[in-house]
Amino acid sequence: MSGAKKPNQVLASVAVIDCLPRGREVVCLNSEAPLEKAMEVLNEHHFISAPVLEGGDAGKFYDFLDVLDCCSFLLTCFPHDVDSVTEESLKQFVESGETFAKATVKTVVDAARGLSLIEGRRVWPVKLETSLDKVFDLFWMGIHRVPVIESTGRITTVLTQSDVIAFLAQNIHILGESRWRTLEELSVSAVVDKVEAASMDELTIKAVHRLYAKQVSAIPVVDSEGRLVANLSASDLRYLRRSNMTDLMLPLYKFLCLRRALSKRYVSIDNDKSLHPLTARLSDTLESAIFKLAATRVHRLWLVDDEFKPIGAISLTDCMRAW
Repeated sequence: MSGAKKPNQVLASVAVIDCLPRGREVVCLNSEAPLEKAMEVLNEHHFISAPVLEGGDAGKFYDFLDVLDCCSFLLTCFPHDVDSVTEESLKQFVESGETFAKATVKTVVDAARGLSLIEGRRVWPVKLETSLDKVFDLFWMGIHRVPVIESTGRITTVLTQSDVIAFLAQNIHILGESRWRTLEELSVSAVVDKVEAASMDELTIKAVHRLYAKQVSAIPVVDSEGRLVANLSASDLRYLRRSNMTDLMLPLYKFLCLRRALSKRYVSIDNDKSLHPLTARLSDTLESAIFKLAATRVHRLWLVDDEFKPIGAISLTDCMRAW
C-alpha cells in the first residue's frame, strides 16, 4: 500500500481516556468461577469477551475469557467430527456438556494460552493516559482489546478496536485521502482467499470445528447457490449451556434462527431477513466501511460480488491496516 502512513502525530496527541465511551459497564469474571456461570454473564450482558480477575472481585487482571475460548475447550471435550445425528453422538454431546459445565474460567483461559482460536491473544495492559498511537500499533497487529489498568494492577475498563473505529469515524479527517480510496485499491481484498463459507444445511458442530481449524471468529453462511444468507460468529455461541449442548447438532441455519428467537431480538423464528449480515463491495470506500462498522458496532463486513456471494471480509483490524 504505497504512500499510506499512520498519522502518528495526531494519534500521539490523543489519550485512551478520550476514546472510551461514557458510562461503560465493566463486568469482570472470577478466575475460579464455573465456566457455565461465566457464559451466562457474557450472554446476559451481550459480551463476547470479558476480563478475568485472579483472587476474587478485588483481584488483579489475569486475562480475557472469550466465547471462542469456551468453544475451543468444548471441542477438546468432544473432539470427534460429526457427519450425522445419531443416538450415540447425542449421548456424547450430553457427556461433553457435563465436562464443559464442571470447568472453571481459569482452566479454559489457561488452555487457550498457546493455542489461540483467534488472532491477537496476547494481553497488553494500558493506562488512561496512554497515547492512542501506542494502542493503535497493538490493534494494528490484530489485538482486539486491551485492559486499562491502574498502577496497582486493578482494571478500570477495557478499550476495544470498536472504540477506536468509533473515534476514527468521528474524526475521519485523520485518514486524509485514504478515506476516499476503495477497498479494492487498498488491497483489503487480500483476505478473499481466507473465506470458506459454511452451508446453511450442515451441522452446526461442523461449522464450529471450522472456526477452530481456520482460527477465525466468524464465517459466512450460504445457500445451495453460494449466496450469503447468514453469519456464524462468537455472539451466536455464548448462550450454550450443559442443558442445550445438543443444539450444536442442529442444521446451521436452524441453529441461527433458534438463537435469534431465544435472544428475543426478533418476534418470529422464521424471519429469515433477521439473519442477513452487513455487507460491503470492493467498490466501497474505506470511509463508508468505517462509518458502517462504527454505527453498528459489528466486527466485520462481508465482501460480496454482484450475485451476493461472499468473496472476502473487511474486519476492524483490516480497517486499521488500510492506511
